Amino acid sequence: MVAKQRRGGREPLLVDIAEWSVRHGFNRDPYIVGLYNAIRKKKDLALWASMDPVDLLQYPKSKAGDRFIKIAKYVGIVRNILIYIPVALTWAAVSAATTAFAIFVEQNNASTVNFLEFWQNGYGLLDHHWTIGYVARLDALIVVIVIFLSVLSHYFHEQGIFIRNKKEDFLEIARLSLAIDIKTYLFKHRFATNITLNEDLQEGVSSLLDAARELNDFSTRFNTFKESGDK
Repeated sequence: MVAKQRRGGREPLLVDIAEWSVRHGFNRDPYIVGLYNAIRKKKDLALWASMDPVDLLQYPKSKAGDRFIKIAKYVGIVRNILIYIPVALTWAAVSAATTAFAIFVEQNNASTVNFLEFWQNGYGLLDHHWTIGYVARLDALIVVIVIFLSVLSHYFHEQGIFIRNKKEDFLEIARLSLAIDIKTYLFKHRFATNITLNEDLQEGVSSLLDAARELNDFSTRFNTFKESGDK
């Protein structure tokens, strides 16, 4: 387990690893624990240098935007329930109108009123709230509310995803920054292979060439100064 250290300790990289792992709950991660102990004890660093921290560091998950996503979920549930209310309301109105119409026909055998006309007017036997016009207006209102809730749910969901992605981009930058610091620290502790020896040899040759150029420039300036002094 990685313990958080104070700033100003012997190894600043250990502080960065500890703070990052504790902040994101990775302080028990095998790679973090092993790397932390290796750097602290200065042991097996060549082995850890052969591993790529960019691949092995865990990806922090952000909870930013969760509130918006949760609101979108609840709004979506209410919308899904409301979708079925117009159907249920319409069939309930049909049932009430049918029952009342049967009574109307029984009481008025000679009447030529059809069912739709009766459903609209009621003729004193059907409550106003069950008439076709009232139910149709109520259904239309519910459909408008469903459309509004659909737009609202989509907005909150997209807003939550946008906030989360923005936060995770920031977390990824911090993760890569730590990975680069680890890689830079362990660079000199790599196993000696043909590739690393070639790299070291190239660095050495480049340094020698730079030193030779500087020495040649100094020699040229010195000779020029000497010649001018002799004159």
